[in-house]
Amino acid sequence: MSTAVIYGATTTGKRVYQKVKDKYQVIYFVDGNPEMIGGQIEGLDIKERKEILDAMPDVVVMGILTGYEDAVKYLVDHGYPEEKIIC
Repeated sequence: MSTAVIYGATTTGKRVYQKVKDKYQVIYFVDGNPEMIGGQIEGLDIKERKEILDAMPDVVVMGILTGYEDAVKYLVDHGYPEEKIIC
């Protein structure tokens, strides 16, 4: 099973997780809100977005609406393949 990170730890990210958890092995969530970092959703850690670059999961599934373009730009600018970002 391919690994995935959910980008966004709000309601949208939680909904995305429910849709993809049977298709991907979700390893954690990331969020841009420092207050969310260190928390958990469904037993999975919420980490900073830079963690994606260390783990290089098979895919990043976007679970955000606000800041979507900035998030994709950050990932691509830091070497994460755009074709592995699922929206």
